[in-house]
Amino acid sequence: MIRTLTCTALLFSFASSARAAATIVFLLDQSGSMSSSCGPASCYTQMTSTLGATLGVYESQANIGAALFTGDGAASCPALSTVPPAPNNRPAITNLLNSSSPEGEKPLADAIYAAIPLFANTASPRALIAVFRGDPDTCAQPTPNAGFPQAIAAASNAFSYGIPVIVVSLDGSSPSSLQALANAGAGLPVGGPTNAPYYVAVLAPQMNIAFNTAVAGVLASPIPVFPIH
Repeated sequence: MIRTLTCTALLFSFASSARAAATIVFLLDQSGSMSSSCGPASCYTQMTSTLGATLGVYESQANIGAALFTGDGAASCPALSTVPPAPNNRPAITNLLNSSSPEGEKPLADAIYAAIPLFANTASPRALIAVFRGDPDTCAQPTPNAGFPQAIAAASNAFSYGIPVIVVSLDGSSPSSLQALANAGAGLPVGGPTNAPYYVAVLAPQMNIAFNTAVAGVLASPIPVFPIH
């Protein structure tokens, strides 16, 4: 179920301050494809500025972190540059994004697995917000970009550890694969009767609404019960 993104004002309800703060990690595409245009600037530049605005709204309400991911199929793949989740993390995350640039491939599945330790010793609600452009690949097969099946499996695995995966596509390619990834990340059957939302955000205003809506949804979500691993 794709979310239609408009500039309509959004009303958010927030979680009770009595429960543990939510933990949210933005898993951000650093691959070479992020140098492509998303309107008047590159997708990477638009993502950087828009995420900064979102953090300005929510950084005091949750433990928020970020993980830039790329890779080249070598032994060091995936390459993650991370800021661990914490409150008031906007300066550190902004510095990470501003000191990096698009390069390499897009091993989304491997990056999801590698991001799970960032949630160690955190309480629910929590979520991994995966932001990427185009079809992913894998460390084992950098080209062609045929890594959606592995990413779907990785998202399902993350959910089993109590970490829902929220999907934000910066170009909207492969709708059926994006839907399958969103369902796996929400713990729903792939191809089942119920579809989880995912977000398509090509321009900065759409990214703004996607990021804000995703974070607000985590903050307002009930605390789920997950298996203990």
